[in-house]
Amino acid sequence: MSQHREIAETVGAASMRDYLAILRFRKWSVILATIVALGSALGLSFLMTPVYSSHARVLVDAPSFDGAAASTIPNLETERELVSSVAVAEIVAERVSYRGDLEDLLRDVSVSIPTGTEILDIEYQHPVPIRARRVAQAFAVGYLEFRQQQALDELLAASTSVQSRLEQLQERLGAVNAKLAAGREESERVALEAEAATIAGQIALLQQQLSELSPAQNLRVGEIIQPADLASEPSSPNYLLNGLFGLFVGLSLGLGLALLRERLDDSLRGRGDLEERAGVPVLAAIQSIGSWRKRQQPRTVTLDEPRSAAAEAYKTLRTGLLFMATQREIGTILVTSPHAGEGKTATTANLGVALASTGRDVTLVSADLRKPRLERFFSRDHSPGLTNVLAGEVSADEVTAESGIEGLRVVSSGPIPGNPAELLGSDAMGQLLVALKGAADLILIDGPPVLVAADALVLASIVDGVLLVVDAQTTTRSAVMHARREMEQVDAPLLGAVLNRFDASRASGYPYYHQYYRYETPRRDKAEAQRSMWAR
Repeated sequence: MSQHREIAETVGAASMRDYLAILRFRKWSVILATIVALGSALGLSFLMTPVYSSHARVLVDAPSFDGAAASTIPNLETERELVSSVAVAEIVAERVSYRGDLEDLLRDVSVSIPTGTEILDIEYQHPVPIRARRVAQAFAVGYLEFRQQQALDELLAASTSVQSRLEQLQERLGAVNAKLAAGREESERVALEAEAATIAGQIALLQQQLSELSPAQNLRVGEIIQPADLASEPSSPNYLLNGLFGLFVGLSLGLGLALLRERLDDSLRGRGDLEERAGVPVLAAIQSIGSWRKRQQPRTVTLDEPRSAAAEAYKTLRTGLLFMATQREIGTILVTSPHAGEGKTATTANLGVALASTGRDVTLVSADLRKPRLERFFSRDHSPGLTNVLAGEVSADEVTAESGIEGLRVVSSGPIPGNPAELLGSDAMGQLLVALKGAADLILIDGPPVLVAADALVLASIVDGVLLVVDAQTTTRSAVMHARREMEQVDAPLLGAVLNRFDASRASGYPYYHQYYRYETPRRDKAEAQRSMWAR
């Protein structure tokens, strides 16, 4: 159980770190969205007309007069709705000489009930503070007037009903008395006298009720316990509240935008992402190499700067491949990439130099027959070369040339053919690889991009291993996955991947990127660098 808990905590911490890293990397999306929302909220606040609020408080009571005890207090929710009713608004309009639409008058009034009280807090808002106070007070007075008139109407209706009943009883009593005056037998007279007494009692009771229902001057339905106040500061706009709201909305939009951009972004996130998409381990992450003054001449960093971070990364790649070679028979390795310009040729050249420095015999083959460049890293011409051998014009020994580095030989591409896929898939290509394997420990083939032409898949099906080079700056996830599926269709033995042009400065922004140590590179020419390499 504890192990499961530790795993869950580790996964949760990793996810949180990933989200924080995304926010750091997309911080400008969050910042800009926050600034826009906050600026909009404050700008709109300054453009709004200041509004003043005035409050009047009314204590609600049951109708009572002449010291009589009040009945049950009315429902306060009903009374709140009554304050903002058209009937009360008509009284207010008359008191403040308002001639406009009553709906406009009611739009600016609001009523609240303080918790645990029988008080109505009447608030009215208006750009003019004196007007706000006057109308708020008018609503308080108008509400009491309406309730008082409503109570009087109820008393009058009840009094009318009692008066009508009283008149009926008096008529009945008169009829009974008339019968008594006419003279009756003793038994009938006793009954009429009893009936007359009963009617007289009822009349007395109704007369008492009628006196209680008589309208009184001191009828009380409530009182104003706090007259409307005169506001000294506007209640709206609230700059602080609007600013906080704009800040909250901006941060929410910024976070959402950052996560959305991250989800829609198809670019690789570094080592872990590449390993997940390619399905193989990343054997090395090659740091971006600084600008090269001789732009037209390819740069072999393992010779020019053997102690640089990039050169050390190529040595890491060398170590990984040599370890794999001890686990299984690997003699020929195809170096390719999803698209052109991702650094596969530079990787082939630098990896060849790094392997040769261990005392192994290495042969580099320039097999990108559509756009050959490997020869230029060693100042070689294209012809004669691979296509000449495949055409049967020369032998493999005739095109295998020394590179100027001990243990490293180069086979140029030869003339660019019109049918490169057919040549690379011919029996002559297989025979050439067998011949080259007999004379070297490792054969590195600089092949064409996988997603550009079928040439790479032809070579991938006849080599012992494939090394996939991707550009950390430009290669997309979908391109890596597409290249992987293409090679799986021909059962290509994919050994691993190389993350080229890795930017170490992004390591602090994304946890996916692996941090390498930086090495201080001494200034030296190419020959001195080579001698230093062999001396180690």
